[in-house]
Amino acid sequence: MKLFDLSGRTALVTGSSRGLGRAMAEGLAQAGARIVVNGTDPAKVGEAVAEFKAAGHQAVPCAFNVTDEAAIVKAFKDLDAAKIEVDILVNNAGIQFRKPMVELDTSDWQRVIDTNLTSAFVIGREAAKRMIPRGRGKVAVLHPAEALNLQSASALLKTLEEPAAGTRLVLTAGDPAQLLATVRSRCQRLQLPAPAPGEAAAWLTAQGVLRPEILLAACSGRPLDAL
Repeated sequence: MKLFDLSGRTALVTGSSRGLGRAMAEGLAQAGARIVVNGTDPAKVGEAVAEFKAAGHQAVPCAFNVTDEAAIVKAFKDLDAAKIEVDILVNNAGIQFRKPMVELDTSDWQRVIDTNLTSAFVIGREAAKRMIPRGRGKVAVLHPAEALNLQSASALLKTLEEPAAGTRLVLTAGDPAQLLATVRSRCQRLQLPAPAPGEAAAWLTAQGVLRPEILLAACSGRPLDAL
């Protein structure tokens, strides 16, 4: 049974040529959405588009670097020219550096900010410019929402006071109880089931993990921790 039907809708998922973005795009495609596949490598984006089509889904390529504002603006203009209207935006692209703060260069820190924060603003802005006049659209903000600090939460609450028509904000959290109370009180909660261990192992294998059962065992069999 389908929980929802996205037939006739178009979803742009950043970083969807591989990894988690690809998995989320596949879920949206299975619900009927046409996928705008994004990544920095045009060849890999093209391969992903071909695989989506081979699976019976609709997909179009849209390669750009999420940290390049000029490229983002051009990409949306190209979509306009092709008469492709983005109804759903998933800001998935993100990076992290797994090393101690004292070993982190300022340039590394700036890359994280540009990729994880500024890109979501710029892409969201360009999408919203087109969604608002149409009177519909959805924006999914993917974030470890429990990590929001007071300043970020204040900015979010300000946005919620005057939301754009047809726009929704989706916060993801491993433990909703850890959300700031001011944010939690404004949210409608939807608990999604964790993937079964077999599904988690298959996904980890697809990402190049050679012995996913070892990683799952190290996480005491909790798939979400392993993912």
